Amino acid sequence: MRQYAVKGGAPLVGEVEIGGAKNAALGILAAALMADETVEIENVPDLSDIDVMLDALKTLGARVDKVNRHTVRINGSTVHTTSLLSDALNKIRGSYYFVGALLGKYGKAEVILPGGCSIGSRPVDLHLKGFKALGATAEIDHACMVCESEKLTGSHIFMDSVSVGATINIMLAAVMAEGQTYIENAAKEPHVVDVANFLNSMGASIKGAGTDVIRIKGVERLHATHYSIIPDQIEAGTFMMAAAATKGDVLIKNVIPKHLESITSKLLEIGCEIEEFDDSIRVVSSKPFFHTQVKTAPYPGFPTDMQPQIAVVLGLAEGTSIITETIFENRLKYVDELVRLGANMRAEGNTAITSQPYLPHQERRQVLTVGHIPALEPYHQLFLLLLLFRQFRQRLSRLLEILGHVYAVFDVGIPLAQQCGEECVKAAGDQALAIIYVRNFDRFDPVLDIAGVMLHRTLELVCKTLHCLCIPDKVVRYILGPLLKGLGLHLGLVYLHYKVVQLLWSINLADIHLGVL
Repeated sequence: MRQYAVKGGAPLVGEVEIGGAKNAALGILAAALMADETVEIENVPDLSDIDVMLDALKTLGARVDKVNRHTVRINGSTVHTTSLLSDALNKIRGSYYFVGALLGKYGKAEVILPGGCSIGSRPVDLHLKGFKALGATAEIDHACMVCESEKLTGSHIFMDSVSVGATINIMLAAVMAEGQTYIENAAKEPHVVDVANFLNSMGASIKGAGTDVIRIKGVERLHATHYSIIPDQIEAGTFMMAAAATKGDVLIKNVIPKHLESITSKLLEIGCEIEEFDDSIRVVSSKPFFHTQVKTAPYPGFPTDMQPQIAVVLGLAEGTSIITETIFENRLKYVDELVRLGANMRAEGNTAITSQPYLPHQERRQVLTVGHIPALEPYHQLFLLLLLFRQFRQRLSRLLEILGHVYAVFDVGIPLAQQCGEECVKAAGDQALAIIYVRNFDRFDPVLDIAGVMLHRTLELVCKTLHCLCIPDKVVRYILGPLLKGLGLHLGLVYLHYKVVQLLWSINLADIHLGVL
């Protein structure tokens, strides 16, 4: 099994050049066998999926010459079979493009069902529906897509849902069909456009690629061409997210900024700086991230393939972010693994909810140390402690949402406490917690009795919180000592507003530790 050993903690700084789009390359390589002349394709990504496709072309009988790491020549004039039953094809998704290419040129195809990543159901029913509309018989037989037709005829095809794979496959089958073909509700992704442009460079007549209606006029033959695949928007987007997550400064070269607009807009929204050039884009991340909401959608919406990457970035953002997956139903498996790495994240159905995690151990100790808590009276220290809770509210989401309702209650017999509270509020401004001064404790509802068990549980909750913030034990004792010893009304006491009393009691204090909240 291949493994990656990553030593983190450093920002990504520098330049990176993006390779060819894998999803475009898979369709283009299959389309290349439809010409009886040599086709040269540049900017081919050096990936295992591409190697499987090239081996499949050789199995069909096509001549394949790999000029260099990113350039390949293909000649389909020597194809001698229309069957592809290799188990290797079962490992990749793009193998089904051979069905459209072989059916379009030779009138028949038998290809093993595709595999690919385990991210959810990806049926081929739309592919079969399109082939049938063109006049072919199409069925699944013994885990293979089997299609055959004496003559394909153009047709009006409406896609029940947006599908990149079905759009490309039907387009491949229709380019040499007799008459006009219309594909409505077609996918608009850049790699759909790239496959259409490649076919057009070989003599096909395809218009409207990139819109929701593609018009295809069948031609008798396709000829040689020299073509370069577009840059991979997902690879570029991944480096953009990596630059953001590591607080880096990265120039990403060989991209088409237009293809990255949905990604760019989200990074700008959370606080990154973006510079766009003709064929490159620069991402600078130097400020705290804002929370946001992301919903995947077909292009030009936010790409589903970028959903896990932005989840990592939003896991570092202040506040709660919500990521909704609308394309695949099983694409949140990574959440549990990120939680193991310390993320404050959970998956609910097709939605991931993430908040800023606890700071690493060392960083917390640097933020909250004995030196940061002045040698004041215990009441001053208690107020300062509440202000610190406020600062960490976004990072300790659920617990501090509760503590956000904490009020400081003081007996007016201790004027020092009241004076301290006023000074803290004045100094902290909007950052201060709501503070109530009560002259007569009898004004409280009996449910809010600050004596006995409720007081003990409240103090226990505060102690647990201090432990989560990694405040040294001696500081905890120094701050809460008088409270723990006194347990009387002559001391400043902390309690919760009645609206959150039930919520407080619903928390299992044993669960208040790193990685659980």
